Amino acid sequence: MELEFDSPAARGLRRYVGLVAQACELGMDCSFIELERPVSAYLPVDGRVPGFPDVDVALCWQEGRGWAAGVEPHSAEELVLITQLRGDVLPDPERVARFLREVRGGDLSGDEVTGRPRTADDLLDRLAGYDQPELVH
Repeated sequence: MELEFDSPAARGLRRYVGLVAQACELGMDCSFIELERPVSAYLPVDGRVPGFPDVDVALCWQEGRGWAAGVEPHSAEELVLITQLRGDVLPDPERVARFLREVRGGDLSGDEVTGRPRTADDLLDRLAGYDQPELVH
């Protein structure tokens, strides 16, 4: 899936990531959204995670995987994933915030709930739904 910059799905993704950042009490200053394959988002997290006291932490979202938490070792150029929020690829922003609180508390087990289908068409429609601010998800 690749998104056109001003498409409803791309605008929806930007709004969704903003809602996740707000729910997690994170700023959008250093966030990043990639609209080319694989469509993804990156949110830096303030603070540290138990077990990784000397490295930066981030939340990342990818179209086929959903949300994950990772660390950025100083010697590595790429984020190293440490846990995955399983289930719905596009969970409610409050669920992502709960996941982040669990990770910050040292729970790296992820989440075993089942979620909605992960088809590309379904995802595009759901992202486009976030382009309508009056809708509650």
